[in-house]
Amino acid sequence: MRSGCTVSWMLVVFLAALLVGSSGQHNGVQKQKSQVRTNATSVNQVSDSVTNLAQKIASSISTPKSKTEIFSPISIAGALSLLLLGAGGRTQQELLQVMGFNKSQLSLQEIHYAFGRLFQDLVTSEPSREPLISWRASDKCNQYEEEEDDYDDYALETTNMTANTSPSHLISVVNGMFLQKGLKPADSFLVDTQRYYQSNVENLDFERDPNAAAASINEWCANATHGKIKEMVTGQTVSNSRMIIASALYFKAHWETMFSPYGTRPRPFFLDGRQKPPIDVETMATTGCFPHYDATAQFDAQIIGLPYKTGNSTMYIVVPNGSTREKLQHLQANLGADQLNMIIDQMKTKKGMVMLPKLSISNRIHLSSVLQHLGVHDLCDPARSNLSRVKLDVNEQGTEGGAVTFALIDRIGPGYTFQVDSPFLILICHDITKALLFYGAVYDPRP
Repeated sequence: MRSGCTVSWMLVVFLAALLVGSSGQHNGVQKQKSQVRTNATSVNQVSDSVTNLAQKIASSISTPKSKTEIFSPISIAGALSLLLLGAGGRTQQELLQVMGFNKSQLSLQEIHYAFGRLFQDLVTSEPSREPLISWRASDKCNQYEEEEDDYDDYALETTNMTANTSPSHLISVVNGMFLQKGLKPADSFLVDTQRYYQSNVENLDFERDPNAAAASINEWCANATHGKIKEMVTGQTVSNSRMIIASALYFKAHWETMFSPYGTRPRPFFLDGRQKPPIDVETMATTGCFPHYDATAQFDAQIIGLPYKTGNSTMYIVVPNGSTREKLQHLQANLGADQLNMIIDQMKTKKGMVMLPKLSISNRIHLSSVLQHLGVHDLCDPARSNLSRVKLDVNEQGTEGGAVTFALIDRIGPGYTFQVDSPFLILICHDITKALLFYGAVYDPRP
C-alpha cells in the first residue's frame, strides 16, 4: 500500500576556515588541458568514501551516554570537498586522508567532478543511471501485491494526491560560501566552486558587524532547509571568521508502505540489553513486502529496508542480535562501505511485519574536535564552533490508508516480524548512487 507517511531530515554544516587570503591565491584543483570525464567507477569511489567517512565520524563522536548519534555523511563530505577545492599543502593532504583519497588513483579534478556528478544525481528527477540496488530488480513480492491489490492501491493513491500536494520524494542540496568583506579569492576558485558545487559566494562583514553577518547566514540556512533550521550561528561564533562554508541537505519523502496511526502504541524498548527493565516508547507498525537479510553469519545482525516512494531512496535499519550499546558500536566499527554494499546486495523482499519507534531528534556535532581526532589539524581550531546539525522526524500521517493496511494483515500470511526494540543503526541511502544521506546510532528513541 502507498502512504502519506513522511520523513523529513535537514542538516547544515558550517566550517570556519582561513583558506582564502586577500592575495586571492587559489591552491586547489589545477586546470588541465584535457577534459576529465566522470564515469560510474569514480562516482562509486566517491560514494564509498562517504560511507567510510561516516564510519570514522561515528567512532569519533560515540559517547557512553548519548541518546542518538545521527548525522549526514554526504553533507559533511560536501563541505569537506569544498574546503579541499581551496586547500593546499599539508591541509590538502590532511583532507585527502580523512576523506579516504590519499591512496586513491583519482586526481583532484576527478574527485571534484565525481562529487559534482553525485550531487547532480541526488537532486535530479532524471539521474544518469539506474538504481544500483539489486533487491529492487528482483522484487517479486511487491509485484504480486500490486497485482493483487490493484483496486485498493488506486483508491488510496487518489486520496493521498488530493490531501497532500507536496512532492513524494524531495532532495535538495545547497552549498554556500560567505567571505569576509574585502577578501577576493582567485577567479578560478570561484569558477570551480560554481562548476562543481553550484556554490554562490556572499561577502559579509564578520569583523565590524558580526550580528548582521550571522543574521544573513541564518536566513540562508532557513531558506535552504525549508524553515526547519532557522538559527545556526550567532554573532559571537562568526566574529573571528574570514570564510564560512555551508552545505545544507534537505530530504523529505513518503513511505512506499505506510505506517498506520492505528498501529502506533507504547511498546517496550531495551536501552542496553534485556537484563534491565525496558522503557515504553511510541512504536509504529506496518505489514507488507520489505527487503530483508539475516546477516547473523557475517555480523551477528539483521537488516530491514523501508523504501520510499519513487524508488530512489531507502531507509535501512540494522539491529545486532541481542543488541546493546556495546554490540552496536562494535557493528559500526566493522561495517564499512564494502561490508554495507555486500549485505544490501544480499537482501531479498519478503512479506512480514515491521515495528519501528517514532523518532523526533535534533542533533548537533562540534566538527572541530571530530576532524582533529581524524587527523585534520591545520584547518581546525578546537576552540571554534564548527557545527553539524541535523533535525529528524519519522512519523505516520493519513488514517484512511492505515485502516486499509491493517485490514491486509490476515492476507499477508506467514512471514517474519522485525521488531526494533533495542539499540539500532539507521541509514538513509540514495539508491541511484548508494550515497549515505543520513547515518547514525539510536540508543534511546525518546524525544
